[in-house]
Amino acid sequence: MENKKEKRALVPLEIIALVFVFFAFLFFRGSINVAWGGGNSSNVAGWAWSSNFGWASFNCDNPPYPSTCGISNYGVKINPSGNYVFNFEGYAWSANAGWISFNETGAPDYSFNAYCESFCDSSSVPPCTACYSPYDGKIYGWAKVLSFGDNGWINLRGTTTAGVEFGVSIDQDSASGTFNGWAWNGNTEKGKGLGWLSFDCHNPEVSSCGSSDYSVHLASSHLPVPINLSAPNYSTTTACALQSALGANLGWVFSDQDADQTQLAYQVIMNDQNVTSSPLLDTGKVIALDGPFQQVVTNAGHIFDYFTRYYWWVRVWDSFGFRSKWVQFDTNTPGHVLTDNRPPNANHTKTFTTYYREFPLPYFSRVPKKPIADAPVTTTDRSFYSLDEEPGDNDPSVRHACDEDHCQWLWSSTDALTISSTTASSTVMTFPYNPAEEIFLKVTDNGLDNYSCVTSTVFKVDKLPIWIEKKAE
Repeated sequence: MENKKEKRALVPLEIIALVFVFFAFLFFRGSINVAWGGGNSSNVAGWAWSSNFGWASFNCDNPPYPSTCGISNYGVKINPSGNYVFNFEGYAWSANAGWISFNETGAPDYSFNAYCESFCDSSSVPPCTACYSPYDGKIYGWAKVLSFGDNGWINLRGTTTAGVEFGVSIDQDSASGTFNGWAWNGNTEKGKGLGWLSFDCHNPEVSSCGSSDYSVHLASSHLPVPINLSAPNYSTTTACALQSALGANLGWVFSDQDADQTQLAYQVIMNDQNVTSSPLLDTGKVIALDGPFQQVVTNAGHIFDYFTRYYWWVRVWDSFGFRSKWVQFDTNTPGHVLTDNRPPNANHTKTFTTYYREFPLPYFSRVPKKPIADAPVTTTDRSFYSLDEEPGDNDPSVRHACDEDHCQWLWSSTDALTISSTTASSTVMTFPYNPAEEIFLKVTDNGLDNYSCVTSTVFKVDKLPIWIEKKAE
């Protein structure tokens, strides 16, 4: 990268000099009120390095160096992530260049707004010049060295004259939340700009970290973790409603030690072998601004098969874009729950098992369609059932018309006057006058575990006409 110089190592004498100059500046310029909620109220800390101007501090409390908070509570903050804002605020400090602001107006251009979660320009409160995108981990926009005037703008992401892209990002796979990359201030008019500003000594083209393992980083950052995994939680009610037994509701709870963090995204993989390679299902990174969160995994692409055990893993991203490690469902892990406790799952702690076959499809006809109070109403079953795959070569997805050997029926109503079955698959009912009467039919098959589904129909029961006999005139 052109114009880039190697950084110097921060030696103890330079630390002493830096602190001395900083305190002297605060003492003689204490009336300048550019301080903004530094220390613990800021969530960015650490040091950046300019070969031309030296160190820039992003927080008045930068251990292990002496804290200057209370004299000037400066600091840089990325807005609360729970609100999905991510705009920068505040001030960094350079003993040689002075204040570096993220709260100025009149940035060279605001086209970077296309990457911001919240509006960021001169009209923002406070004025905004930079933002962070949790989706790609990149920082967009500008900061400004106030002492440089109009030449003080620091480009946080751009392209060199040679067409090489540069910019600052946050490492989303690191719990330390380390910034990396380069920003640029040329100040070519006066020839004394910051030049390249390095945010991490591990950046490419830095010779080594030497005695100063510096970086800008989030002051408090922890990786999220999905907890309390549950499976399959695909209830019989859901299977009946969707008329598909091949599905699962895989659940988890999003957890993060950092305040204001919520789930940004998740990824689920599933396999019929206890390996993560070549999974049967890989959702990829799914944006889901939620938490706690549960995701229904359906049979898209015929992922599932009947009476089969499946292993699954989940990882989550917090609202800063930091990614958890993979967590595998395992009932030996505290908080993990197998919700159905079906016999096929016994002694298998890392799997859930799909259903044997499709659930019954209950349906019935009614005669007459417009019944009269106290008159008989005949209902006749028209339901279907499926067979277990074993024994035999039965297809558990194929439905057959119910008969006495494979189905059981239970008829009921909200307030029928009489219910008298003629056969198990039909019944005769009588009703009082009712604008909204309802008949229920529960069909249970005779396969393994005896699957059941319920259907109902709502109708009106009319009154008989009232006849009044009058004498002819």
